[in-house]
Amino acid sequence: MRRKDSSFIAFRKRVPADVVGKADGRSVVIRFPAEGSDPQHVVFATVGNAEVKFSLRTRDPAIAKSRSGVAEAHLQRLYASLRQGARQLTRREVTALAGEWYRAGMARWEDDPGSGGVWQKLQDAMAKAADDPAFLEAEMAPFVDELLAEKALIIDEQSRMALMQGMRRAIADAASTLQRRSEFDYGPDELAARYPVWEEASASTGTGQPKRPSTTPKDGKAVSMRGLVDSWWQEAQAAGLSRKTHQAYGSAMDRLRDHVGHDDASRITPEDVLGLKDARLGRIDIHLSQIMAPAR
Repeated sequence: MRRKDSSFIAFRKRVPADVVGKADGRSVVIRFPAEGSDPQHVVFATVGNAEVKFSLRTRDPAIAKSRSGVAEAHLQRLYASLRQGARQLTRREVTALAGEWYRAGMARWEDDPGSGGVWQKLQDAMAKAADDPAFLEAEMAPFVDELLAEKALIIDEQSRMALMQGMRRAIADAASTLQRRSEFDYGPDELAARYPVWEEASASTGTGQPKRPSTTPKDGKAVSMRGLVDSWWQEAQAAGLSRKTHQAYGSAMDRLRDHVGHDDASRITPEDVLGLKDARLGRIDIHLSQIMAPAR
């Protein structure tokens, strides 16, 4: 549908009756990747008392359909979280969510970090926040809330406090690495290994273990490594992951393929992955709100 005062196609859906009261006023953050001639678009919306609506920022019906699918998947995760109630994050989950900010900061600033003094000041500010709850809340809360809205997560207060501290550490780590980069040190980023990849709740098998695409050959045909990533992306895109994530995973798979010398995913062993890691490690290849804001 289109609004009368706009040529862009809009998304509009009723909120399920069983979560209307819980959803009213909730923030929604959805990232749409660039498609065709339409650039990336980030939606910041608020759920109403009976429906949620926002512009898809496209005039192309095909792109609107794709973006509507992403939006619908995001809202279904939000409604599931509301039905489940506030959950407690594990330490790993807190660290993985904080890692989203670490990687966003590095992607935005690593190539041209500017003055090292800026990053030192940021590290000093994060050190102050460690022992100053009021400062921590003032600086971190808006960004934590935006991240939770983007992930469609409803968490308890203890987890929220843990996430603010986790984000503080991640920003301090990013500032430390970026200070090194400002001094022309582009050696391996060892701090990045602290942060596991966040697994969307919808990608869980229900046993706490992330769902992995099958590498079992079908009809006697080998499963290619790039094909494995593309199969995973069909689900991940609907869950709202960014195209940049798809590209990063695809590039990693290409490096593994080149390292082992074949493209059969079913033949990959843990030793192959460790061998690639060792080969790569052996090769030497401000504002506060800016460093913390994800790339948009």
